[in-house]
Amino acid sequence: MSADTKTVLLTGASGFVARHIIKQLLAQDYHIIGTVRSPSKANELLDYFNHPKSLKLSIVPDIATLGAFDNILIENPYIDYVIHAASPVSYNDDDFVRSYYEPAIYGTKNILKGVRSYGRQVQKIVFTSSIVVMDYEDDTINDKGATTLDETSWNDITWDSALALEIQPENVPKAYRASKTFAEQAVWDFIRIEKPTFAVTTIIAPLVFGPMELLGNLTKHDINTSNKILYSIYINHLKNQNPDLLHDGTVIKGDHICYVDVRDLAWAHIAALTNNQSNNMRWFITRGDRLYFQKVVDILHEKFAEICKDNLCRGKPGSYASLYSLQNPF
Repeated sequence: MSADTKTVLLTGASGFVARHIIKQLLAQDYHIIGTVRSPSKANELLDYFNHPKSLKLSIVPDIATLGAFDNILIENPYIDYVIHAASPVSYNDDDFVRSYYEPAIYGTKNILKGVRSYGRQVQKIVFTSSIVVMDYEDDTINDKGATTLDETSWNDITWDSALALEIQPENVPKAYRASKTFAEQAVWDFIRIEKPTFAVTTIIAPLVFGPMELLGNLTKHDINTSNKILYSIYINHLKNQNPDLLHDGTVIKGDHICYVDVRDLAWAHIAALTNNQSNNMRWFITRGDRLYFQKVVDILHEKFAEICKDNLCRGKPGSYASLYSLQNPF
């Protein structure tokens, strides 16, 4: 490895966004040490990218285990940057603390403490955060009225309110929201209290759409959450699936606050590594406009006219409205 080659530790390397980060890092001649949960995931990535000299993978079965990343940092003292894209995976929803809160918090603290103790060459850690940490909830939007979101926005969830959530399927999104909030708060608490020599940037991501690397090895059930929304909009508005929407003129209801192309989001993670203006800052990465289900249907009719004209409901083309605005989207 050349002395000029920079090395990035990428946690959660098998994730949807992380695979695009790998692709772009390789194109920019970075050396990558990625972490995945299992040998099968490691082999899949190594086979797909086929960069044995530039991409190495380590197995971290549980990012919440104390010192989960310590050995990797000890064995690779030349790491220059870290991208923490790993998120806890819940295998059951019968305990929000064990399934969501603790893994998110401990995983974040593990990488911070590990770098402080053993990553002496690390200049910056970039964390993947989420728009769910901001002050909005889709189920209360009509009560709140118009809201402007920017890098200063936070939701008002607390540890006590998160603990009070009843274990019910409808509360799973709220538990996820809490976990992402507590994880990012742990980053800023660490910076404020520990004052480390390295800098951090948190990347706040909205819905993330775009092509899926490794698509040939996946089924529709493995599509990432955001892309599943597009798939469900199509399926739910097929005329044979939803006869109540056969007639044009009724707006197809449903929207989400904003979105980003996965390739742009990956680029932002990498750009933040060397951009000193991002030091100890939050970057809210968004295309800048809202996703309307009606607009998705309009685009499908425009781009795939022959397939859609007799099969997909039209709704009321061009009818969009929003209660949110975005301040200085990146």
